[in-house]
Amino acid sequence: MSLTFSKRLPRAERRAAPKPARIPLGDRAMYPSVEGLS
Repeated sequence: MSLTFSKRLPRAERRAAPKPARIPLGDRAMYPSVEGLS
């Protein structure tokens, strides 16, 4: 089951997706890493 779950939702994508989505536009400008991910 672990292999299937990882394929559907990669750890990298899962962690990167919620972070930028929750960070406001103002904070986003301060974090260059966020821009690179998105």
